[in-house]
Amino acid sequence: MSDGNSANTSTSTTTSSSITLPSSADSNYWGFKIMVGVSSNDPVGAQIAGLEAGDYIGIGEMAGEASFATSKAKLIKCIVNIVNKIVGDTVDVLTDGAAEPIVDAWNDSLDLMEKAFKDGKPVKQRDAWGETKDGGYATDEGGVLVCLPQAGGSLHQGDIKLDKDAGSNGRLPKYYPQGKAFFPCNLPGGLLYAEATQAGTASILAYDSNFDDNQGVYNVEVCVYRPSKAPAGTTPDVAIEKILSMPPNSGLINPDAS
Repeated sequence: MSDGNSANTSTSTTTSSSITLPSSADSNYWGFKIMVGVSSNDPVGAQIAGLEAGDYIGIGEMAGEASFATSKAKLIKCIVNIVNKIVGDTVDVLTDGAAEPIVDAWNDSLDLMEKAFKDGKPVKQRDAWGETKDGGYATDEGGVLVCLPQAGGSLHQGDIKLDKDAGSNGRLPKYYPQGKAFFPCNLPGGLLYAEATQAGTASILAYDSNFDDNQGVYNVEVCVYRPSKAPAGTTPDVAIEKILSMPPNSGLINPDAS
């Protein structure tokens, strides 16, 4: 990753910082499983374009830690890749037997991203859920933020603020304004998916206002559910669970944050 803008592996899989989903007019896909490597110092984030009004974007597993007050590093862009699609009841891209190469390629890409950051003493560490080493939750920086198409772009700490009470209670939706973005939260009452109320691009990035001193990578499992193409009677909960269960499963690793 010599230019800091992409991660290439020795396989045929190449990752970039943006993808575009096929339109509902061109395909019958109703589910997309997507892997995102969130670089903590990329203020734009990973871009998922081609979302349509009524689509849902959701989060499954997340791993990794990042530091939010350490030595400056060259900009490292996020990476994103579709790893599976579903039409009807048929998985369209990978089966379990074909999953290993893409998982290996993805993990190699994450490793390249992490190595691109300079070594430094970990300071203000937060995991992808925003949790700190002492078990609290940061309210000013750290963790993952999902910006919906109706946000009009990537939002930062100055655009969507967490209430200070979230520091001991997690990133529940009652602690920030709703509608444009959400903080993935795996606690009771937390949000793991939300609806795109207009067509456009979603951004997945680290939550912060100043990205220059951040180091580290989050590994995030993402899905998009398109109700307009789904089998009759499918609910968001059922659809998202099915999409996230598609292979490759738990290619998630913890990037070795420094």
